[in-house]
Amino acid sequence: MMQDQTPYAWKTVGLAVLPGMIYLVTPLIATLFHYRWSVQTFWILEIPTLSAALVVIAVGWMHEKRLPLWSLFAVGLTAFVLLEGGTRTNAIVHADQDQFTRWYTFLSLLALLVAGGILLGGAFVARRYGAAAALLAAGLKGTFVVELFDPTSGLLIIAADRFSLPGVRLIELIGKIPLLIVLPVTVLRARSERRQVGALLGGYGLSLLVLLLLSLLHDFALQGVSGGSPFPERTLNLFLIRPVILAIPWVIL
Repeated sequence: MMQDQTPYAWKTVGLAVLPGMIYLVTPLIATLFHYRWSVQTFWILEIPTLSAALVVIAVGWMHEKRLPLWSLFAVGLTAFVLLEGGTRTNAIVHADQDQFTRWYTFLSLLALLVAGGILLGGAFVARRYGAAAALLAAGLKGTFVVELFDPTSGLLIIAADRFSLPGVRLIELIGKIPLLIVLPVTVLRARSERRQVGALLGGYGLSLLVLLLLSLLHDFALQGVSGGSPFPERTLNLFLIRPVILAIPWVIL
């Protein structure tokens, strides 16, 4: 029988999800303040998230002399930010197409190794934390979930008269909230391992629901626009297999 447990205090939960919140709002704020987007400057946007995540990890380690459960989310987020920053730095350093391709392939392989390392690490910490160790994967997966389902595809290219850049950033933000905010909060506030499992499943389900609605709205908005997919053909194709891809790390853990 699963034992009841004391949920983490709200201040601890707030600290745990702070890197995710910063990751969400940084692109939107940069857009609102007319930040000059380019390959050469985009990587700078990773710095606030990376700094916050490293602070959370350091505070957790100093407080408990190990990685506490509430810091696992920041660990996964750190891994993704470093890989994303490395990819963009690669685009700056290697302007030659052949060099870029070689280094991009290397970074892709490195990303697979890092993802595998996170899963192995998650399997190790799961012996201590149980199902809640999946927070390690949530920080990694929540950052690319919008890219996986791409509910803003082509909005600024084939429907620029209907959508603005801040509007697109807001759509991306909404798509990431379930995995980067709702899921870690509900897991850390759960009073038993059973409720933690429920929080993980609920966060995953909510993420799919939000992405489904955003994708349907995307298809509906582009209906009749040259270059747009027939409604709702694109969304149905996306949701045939990609939810399974999204679930694989959690199933393994």
